[in-house]
Amino acid sequence: MISEQVLLGLEQQVEQALRSGVQENLDILGYGEISTVLNLRMSSGRFACKRLPLFESQRQIERYKECFELYIEKLTERGVNLAKSSLEVVKRDDDKFVGYCIQPALSLDFLATEILARTPEKKAQELFSSLVTVVTQAIEEDKLGLDAQLSNWAFIDDKVVYFDVTTPMIRDEEGKELLDLDIFLASLPWAIRGIVRKWMLKDILDHYYFVRNVLLDLLANLYQQFQSDTGYQIDSMHVTFFGLCPNCQNSSDHSE
Repeated sequence: MISEQVLLGLEQQVEQALRSGVQENLDILGYGEISTVLNLRMSSGRFACKRLPLFESQRQIERYKECFELYIEKLTERGVNLAKSSLEVVKRDDDKFVGYCIQPALSLDFLATEILARTPEKKAQELFSSLVTVVTQAIEEDKLGLDAQLSNWAFIDDKVVYFDVTTPMIRDEEGKELLDLDIFLASLPWAIRGIVRKWMLKDILDHYYFVRNVLLDLLANLYQQFQSDTGYQIDSMHVTFFGLCPNCQNSSDHSE
């Protein structure tokens, strides 16, 4: 566990960078759609600290933490190996709260994007097949979703490990999101939040609750990586789901 004092110091660095527009003093591992992942070096090891949107109240924090922990529990029950993750929250000087998802920092050598790019074809096929198996087992249609893009995975000792747990995609029996989505909508300009919430958000999230959609995203990642690594462009792509995703075979046409 990282102390509150250390996290407050990290948050002060972030705030300074936001005010000045200069980020050279931040040790950044990567960026999410609405978050930044910072590298924190301590005597006990190196940690990836994913900064979450600001929380307005203690109650909002508690609700998010319940959802965060439930999501980890449900994914684990469905056989997903997860990076060890903890949620730490500190109170800022403006009385708002900021959360950090803390995980052991992974070497680039373990990331799925790096491993599949350098691994011989037969071994890469085995690793990718194991990843597809994990995805198909993890998702429970309209109840438990997953953002399975390639950059969210690692291979550690040939085990598939997932580490993007900060957007818990989990719904109740009535199909309602358990996550308080306003936390993440707050990062959008206020003028469009209502439009996104009412007209777009459900369709965006629905995508991640269906295996076929998620696997197509994963394959698109491979396509993009091939282009980036080789400079070649694939003019056509035929994907067969037989043997990989039985749940995807809901129509007479099993390819995309």
